[in-house]
Amino acid sequence: FTTVAQRFWVFYVLELDDSKALPPMAIYKPPPPLRHPSTDAPVAEALCDAAAQNDIFRLKLLTAQMGFDAHAADYDQRTALHLAASEGAFDAVKFLVEDRRTDLSPLDRWHRTPLDDATRSGHRLIVVYLKGKGAKSGNFLHDIPPPTKKKKTQEGMSFT
Repeated sequence: FTTVAQRFWVFYVLELDDSKALPPMAIYKPPPPLRHPSTDAPVAEALCDAAAQNDIFRLKLLTAQMGFDAHAADYDQRTALHLAASEGAFDAVKFLVEDRRTDLSPLDRWHRTPLDDATRSGHRLIVVYLKGKGAKSGNFLHDIPPPTKKKKTQEGMSFT
């Protein structure tokens, strides 16, 4: 949390002459817009950490008061909902889904959704809750039929 907060303070050292310098002064700098997943690494890390620890107070602070995007994704494209579902943090899942209206089925870089994470980790209450809200599984590869084998003839030509 402190690394995220430090991002919004700029420290200046004012020098009056060569022998005397004033102590560093902190001046508030308004935060830049933090909405694109590829630039939200510190935001996503703070949100994911709060969600994994089921820390609703910190999630509210980061999203409501500091204006961070609850959809922010980390370097693996995992969102706070992914971490809350995989850690079994039901209160955080409920807060993100109902209060922050986050996407129920965002895909991470392995094409897994929060529903997949909750299923894999054995958190049945979260699985039932997410399915009830309409979450989808990212395991779409099982729906694709396997490729057909090609038959080879004596001349080396292949036919399907």
